[in-house]
Amino acid sequence: MLETPQAKQLHAEFTHWGNNTHRASKVATNASRYLEFIMRIDNALQRGQQLGQELLMQEFSTEELRRMGLLAQFLAEQGTLQLDSTARRQRSDLNLIQNKLQSSVGQSWGNALQGFNAAMDAQPKELNVRSRKAYLHAAISLLGDANVRRAEQLTQACVDGFIRKKPGLRASLGPFLTYLAQQHGLVLKTPRKKAISPPSLLPQARAVRALMDALAGGISEAARLALTAALLAKLLNADLEKILQLRHMDVIWPTGDCIRLDGQWLQLPEAVWPIVRALEAPPGTNGNSWAFPGRSFTDCLSTAAVNYHRRKHLMV
Repeated sequence: MLETPQAKQLHAEFTHWGNNTHRASKVATNASRYLEFIMRIDNALQRGQQLGQELLMQEFSTEELRRMGLLAQFLAEQGTLQLDSTARRQRSDLNLIQNKLQSSVGQSWGNALQGFNAAMDAQPKELNVRSRKAYLHAAISLLGDANVRRAEQLTQACVDGFIRKKPGLRASLGPFLTYLAQQHGLVLKTPRKKAISPPSLLPQARAVRALMDALAGGISEAARLALTAALLAKLLNADLEKILQLRHMDVIWPTGDCIRLDGQWLQLPEAVWPIVRALEAPPGTNGNSWAFPGRSFTDCLSTAAVNYHRRKHLMV
């Protein structure tokens, strides 16, 4: 069934790997599914592509790469697949952007959205994928909520009513309103936020104390990893996703007193050093491995897993 020597070799080496790593029964159980993936790789190889990261990214969706299971693990161990959770998230965001643009084609205001997307492309500094997705989502949401045929028909009342309904999209809406001002002369602004007093640090201190108390109790290894990540995010007032993406090379061992976040080394309070030291991997572990590993060795722990254990152990 396989035509190219590379695909045949891939199938043989994958089977050999399964036998040598005591996964023979699992490989056999899903043999037809694995063969289906290898056949698609074989077809791509017949078209002149080279087996590597680029081929896998082009031929398979994020969900399909997840369904590869042991085959994905084998390809990763061979260095052919280097797709981690961050790259998968970016691919997913790119797909969502394309779907949003495609769905706007049939709308009467679709040209305005396409023009807005082209304007973002033309900016001197390239936007990151997540920001672009957020800006397009805010623009589509506003146009849909206002129920106008053309973007030029938007009014300040439309914007004010929309922000009252969805205040979380206030910041993401700004670039689209700027585009409308440049293209159509519309003077639309997001309503100002009401002035609020600085937040109290007491709730954060209580959350840190509750997390440390939970970590001091008898909890599972999965819970320990999740609550440690939550604790570091609270202590450093950092994005939980960035904490979860720490690698072993981002922690100073064996002390566990400093971590590197956004390229900067941060000193941790002495009280949490033993908690961080518990994350240290066995000697010889690759420094690029996750400090907070997930279910799959190619993934870090997910925010959903952290929130699950936080609700379970802290009742929050």
